[in-house]
Amino acid sequence: MPSRGVPFGVHDIESEFLNIYKSFYQKRKGVLPHITAEDETALKEIVKRFLTVPSHTSLRPWKALLDNWYKLPVYYQPRISLPEIIQNLDLIIELTIEDHQLKSRSF
Repeated sequence: MPSRGVPFGVHDIESEFLNIYKSFYQKRKGVLPHITAEDETALKEIVKRFLTVPSHTSLRPWKALLDNWYKLPVYYQPRISLPEIIQNLDLIIELTIEDHQLKSRSF
């Protein structure tokens, strides 16, 4: 049964986002992340942002963003905590889109 004021399924989607993040983090650092209250707050914001993405599933863009993290400028690559991701999310998405557009152009 969902918590008061929390739409049905929200905790499930947050768990899925978190599982994708944990896998990403473990691949980068070699250990699972220790999730704090600050991380949980940031995760909720990330989920909210990705739920507005026009896609049949908001998990696909989240996974794609993390799978392509290595393509970001060197400055952003070590910034993989959830609070750092939400703090820079707009710019990270913009950089990812620009990278994709540059690679899809034919010269």
